Amino acid sequence: MMAITLKSPAEIATMRRAGRVVAEVLALVESELRPGVSTAHLDALAEAHIRRSGATPSFKGYPGINPRRPFPASICIS
Repeated sequence: MMAITLKSPAEIATMRRAGRVVAEVLALVESELRPGVSTAHLDALAEAHIRRSGATPSFKGYPGINPRRPFPASICIS
């Protein structure tokens, strides 16, 4: 049986801020999508916005299944 963890008002506020940053990044990346735009450009835009927002890109440096080759980007895009 799974336990339900209740979040405090402060935790919910933090989650709301994180969700807002994610929504902003998705909108920013979408606004830049067009033929010829590189995924590196989109990644740089996303990382800059994430960091300006006081957040940390969660994918960048993630060790995954091979810790010797951590994920090199801030967003997962192809």
